[in-house]
Amino acid sequence: MKKLFWQISGLIILIAAAAAISLPIAADSTLPKISKLWRPLHLGWDLQGGAEITYRADLKKVSPRDRDSVMSGIVGVLEKRINALGVAESNIYKSGDNIVIELPGVADTEEAKARIGKVVELEFKEQGTTYSAEKLKEINQKNKELKDNAQQALGKALEPGADFERVKQEFSDNFSESQFTELDSLPYSQDIKDKLLTMEVGEIYPSVVDNFDQYEVVKILDKKKEQKEETLPEEVKAQHILIAYQESERADPTVTRSKEEAQKRAEEVLQKTKSGADWNSLAKEYTDEAAGKETGGDLGWFKKGQMTKNFEDAVFAMDPGKISDSVVETEFGYHIIKLNEKKAESTEPKTVTSLKLDIIKMEKVPEVPKDGWIETGLSGKQFKKAQVQFDEYGNPQVGINFNTEGAELFAAITKRNLKKPVAIFLDNGLLSAPTVQSEITDGNAVITGDFDYKQASDLARDLNTGAIPAPIYEIASRKVEAALGANSFQRGIQAGLIGLLVLMIYVAIYYRLPGLLADISLLSYALLAIALFKLINVNMSLAGIAGFILSIGMAIDANVLIFERLKEELQAERPLAQAIEIAFQRSWPSIRESNLSTIFTCIVLFFVGGIIRGFAVTLLTGILCSMFAAMIITHVLLKVFLVHSSLGKKPSLYNINRRKPNQQEND
Repeated sequence: MKKLFWQISGLIILIAAAAAISLPIAADSTLPKISKLWRPLHLGWDLQGGAEITYRADLKKVSPRDRDSVMSGIVGVLEKRINALGVAESNIYKSGDNIVIELPGVADTEEAKARIGKVVELEFKEQGTTYSAEKLKEINQKNKELKDNAQQALGKALEPGADFERVKQEFSDNFSESQFTELDSLPYSQDIKDKLLTMEVGEIYPSVVDNFDQYEVVKILDKKKEQKEETLPEEVKAQHILIAYQESERADPTVTRSKEEAQKRAEEVLQKTKSGADWNSLAKEYTDEAAGKETGGDLGWFKKGQMTKNFEDAVFAMDPGKISDSVVETEFGYHIIKLNEKKAESTEPKTVTSLKLDIIKMEKVPEVPKDGWIETGLSGKQFKKAQVQFDEYGNPQVGINFNTEGAELFAAITKRNLKKPVAIFLDNGLLSAPTVQSEITDGNAVITGDFDYKQASDLARDLNTGAIPAPIYEIASRKVEAALGANSFQRGIQAGLIGLLVLMIYVAIYYRLPGLLADISLLSYALLAIALFKLINVNMSLAGIAGFILSIGMAIDANVLIFERLKEELQAERPLAQAIEIAFQRSWPSIRESNLSTIFTCIVLFFVGGIIRGFAVTLLTGILCSMFAAMIITHVLLKVFLVHSSLGKKPSLYNINRRKPNQQEND
């Protein structure tokens, strides 16, 4: 009895805590928030909407064969940035050279874009002085005060009849009145520029502008528009077939042919094009550019300065519709080029808006690296490439190469950091910090470590992502309204409650007292599941709600198995307490195996990802909670109300007809 007392006490505390976290369900519920842990369910993209931002990667200076790898690397970096925002169940996918990001529940698109849409940077740093925690706290506090001051200044400036000049004098002596500046040249995000374009002279920007190293309160003093001639540079649209060789500077590591073999092969392909062979068929058969096999080596439209020099000199000297007279060698290998179209340099009228601004500036205290690493001047600009290599024992390592400028910087860095680590940062995140074993003067180094081939490949990919000049820039952003909205959410919850009620009524009628106890267990299961959804911040999309509703139907299965086994044991004239224990013991293997198959399915669905991830999480959580409810809560309730109370002496309360002795013999 003492053990049973502690069991029932623990369950009461657990269920009470789950109820405190679970209720209310919706954010706008009128039920009291009785727990500090309370939080609303996190609704998904289809139920609450969010922000959608589309970026384009500038891949003009990237080898066509490297584009897939670079895009994958950029997507990986953006995913880390999104995770830092704390956005649950975000969706990011590639669409050609575009990257589309869906951020459920994000209202401040400007902040999201400021943190996501930065250029991917590769930096090499060395150890420096680490500031104390007290100093860092002081700097952060000072910057917070500056932002608060800027907010107060904005509030006073926006008051009716406020004197902007007086506000400047009151809050800061660091202010300026700008000359006319073209809107596109202002150092603001596109959202801010778009807002300034619609504002009138004399208006104040409605929020504090976080302009990199300072906070600003901005007022428009004057605005003018003028017509200018915009020069459109010469552009060409071309295709190419690439024949790479092992010694070429930017060759793929998998290429094994020699330079002589590549040149001979390229000449053969060139002759086939001259003989009228189908270009796309040749590209599919011969090109070493993976994407080019499907696109016919299409490079789209590009201007001067976007391709490697030898390639660019050859293609801009060609006439439209022609194929290059000879193969063109670059650091990627040999190219056969086909020029499809050419646009001559031209001019067109353009309306330019210029603004004269009055700005209250509050400069931030410069941020100090918390990790103690300081810049060396060596970055992705001087980095050439990284590739996986193998040592004499077959262990993977990553070889890195620098250009001439980078080799000189790297030599100086390694000389002053002998037996010390040099850190490699990608997008301000530490990639690796190898220890310098000797001075390296030729610009070629090797990163060794206890990693497998995949880890080495990922490191090489990340290094190349930061080194290749492939900046991303925003091409579209929009606020997306919920596709289904709160109404669908409420209907989903109602459907779940109706399903739960129907199950409870059926079980209570069929199994009587054990059925009522199972209903209590079922309610406990629902509270536990919803509490877990909130605590682990499950993204409740419509698919997630479907998973929860499905788990409700599955939640009763275990109780049915147990009760049917209990009926068999009681009909066999076993004592009630013994029958209950045997029923649970012999039902468990069936319950375990049936649920394990679904659990494994949920795990697979989770790693597949996408819209079905929410379904997998809610279904898996529901199954685990239902197993706990059936095997623990129902078990304890049966012992309390059947074994240790007078109710257990009334078989009519649990719908069991014990066999008579002569019936048992006849059977």
